[in-house]
Amino acid sequence: MAFANRKAKRLSHEFLNTEHMLWGLVEEGAGVGAYVLKNLDVDFGKVRWQLEKRFKYEPERVLARKLPQTPLSKKVIECALEECRELGHNYCGTEHMLLGLMRVDRGVAYEVLLRVFNLRLEEVRAEVLDVLWRSASGADSDADADPKSGS
Repeated sequence: MAFANRKAKRLSHEFLNTEHMLWGLVEEGAGVGAYVLKNLDVDFGKVRWQLEKRFKYEPERVLARKLPQTPLSKKVIECALEECRELGHNYCGTEHMLLGLMRVDRGVAYEVLLRVFNLRLEEVRAEVLDVLWRSASGADSDADADPKSGS
């Protein structure tokens, strides 16, 4: 959310919306949400380009420290928190925000993920669960697997 807030401020936007949230996931680049997007062949350069062409640049002005959220971005956060609870997590990470963006099924972020990258909620959720399972089990990649163990 901090990356999203900074991007919105740089654009002199007076609100925080889904496009800023997706931009934040991409800019962070290291969270589970970003890892999931990479695994699903989402090109971050293409995401940035798609978002840039949708952003409306405003003249520079002094903005509040923390920008207010639009009703849609609040809904994304509610969905992300529901995902946390459903997964039994005591934290809300980038993977939950990504699932929240997919669950609201509207907004700029959803449009980019669906129309440009053809992502679906079920596919994203399955990849999130797979990444979390691999991380918890220590099987982060095939390269890390011990060839002697047969895994």
